[in-house]
Amino acid sequence: METTNKCDPELVCWRDSALDGSCLANARHGEHQFDRHLHDELVIVMTQVGAGQCHTRSCSEIAGPGSVLVFGPGEYHSGEVWEGREWLYRAIYLDMNGLGVLSAVFSADLRTDQPLVISPGLYQEGRASRGTTGEGARVSTRKARFR
Repeated sequence: METTNKCDPELVCWRDSALDGSCLANARHGEHQFDRHLHDELVIVMTQVGAGQCHTRSCSEIAGPGSVLVFGPGEYHSGEVWEGREWLYRAIYLDMNGLGVLSAVFSADLRTDQPLVISPGLYQEGRASRGTTGEGARVSTRKARFR
C-alpha cells in the first residue's frame, strides 16, 4: 500500500462484550501530531502501515509496520506521524477491570475480583498510544506537561 500525507484522519473505537473493560480502535493518520497526554488504561498498539514517532520521558521511538508498543497507565507521551507518512494502527485500551478479565484467560486460578498488579517492567520497553473518544466508546485521555 502506498502511503501519503494527504489522508483524512480516521479513528474508530468500539467495545466488544467478550472483553469487559476494554476499548478497541483502528486509526489512520496523515500529517498529525499528538500533544503530551496520558491514559488511565494500559494501551497496546500495533502499527500496520507507515510509521509514527512517539516520545516519552525516557526515549523517542519510531513504530513501523509490525511494531507492537505499549504505554502503561499514567505514562505521559506525545508523538507524530513519522516523516509525513500515513500511519495506520490498531490499539486496545485495557482498564483495570479489562486486565482482570484478561488475566482470567491465562489462569483459571486467578479470580476476576482480585486486583491485578502491573509491574513497571512489563511496559518499559516499548511505547505508543493514541487516545480519543469515538461513538459508543470512552477512552480516558488527559493532557499534561513534561518537566
